[in-house]
Amino acid sequence: MTIIYIFWLCIIFACLYFLFPWIYGHILRKIQKKKALSTNTIFLTFDDGPGNRLTPQILAILKENGIKATFFLLGRNISGREHLVQSSIKDGHMIASHSYSHLHAWKVLPWKLIHDIKKGWSAVSAAVISVTVNAKHVYRPPCGKLNLFSLLYLWICNVPIIFWTVDCLDTWPESKRNINYAAQKIEAEGGGIVLFHDFDRATDSLDSYVLASLNAVIQTGKELGYNFSTIDKLYKKRN
Repeated sequence: MTIIYIFWLCIIFACLYFLFPWIYGHILRKIQKKKALSTNTIFLTFDDGPGNRLTPQILAILKENGIKATFFLLGRNISGREHLVQSSIKDGHMIASHSYSHLHAWKVLPWKLIHDIKKGWSAVSAAVISVTVNAKHVYRPPCGKLNLFSLLYLWICNVPIIFWTVDCLDTWPESKRNINYAAQKIEAEGGGIVLFHDFDRATDSLDSYVLASLNAVIQTGKELGYNFSTIDKLYKKRN
């Protein structure tokens, strides 16, 4: 009987630790998608930056088109690139956090993940010259994964958690990539939260893909008369 009890305790723990955060994230993603589609809004988001090569080119495209976006910064990539963070802020873009080390919530100990979240916040705060070094920034979980403890911690801190609804496929295998994929999804669905990555890769071969995909989304959105906005519109209450 003891073995049976242990077995069921393990099942219950696994459901709480992995399944509950996954279900919550799935529901939250649907809610955020519904908000985007209800106003035909495109939320351009960039993860894992800033990058020395790609981020300045993205900022130039956004400025040329008069569009504001959201940058989910990876803490370990900020050092030495604070000027890019400042340029993003100066141009009116929103700065948020994507953790410090991009740890997968299902593959590390919970206290190590929480420490990494806090470390990411500190890195972002230092870059934006925040008065409060430990300010808690809007958070996008790496790989879209949360565990029970990280979810509870973010709830306690009252931090908005942001997912995505459209992936430009820039981190997928080459055979899966399609420059027009994100634009086609936006057109078919009526808006969405688009995921791009602006970190420095080993080579610059993917830079042109990201820029072309971004331009395709912008062109499609403008042709359809859609709105472009930063992700704070997803969780701030309307007046």
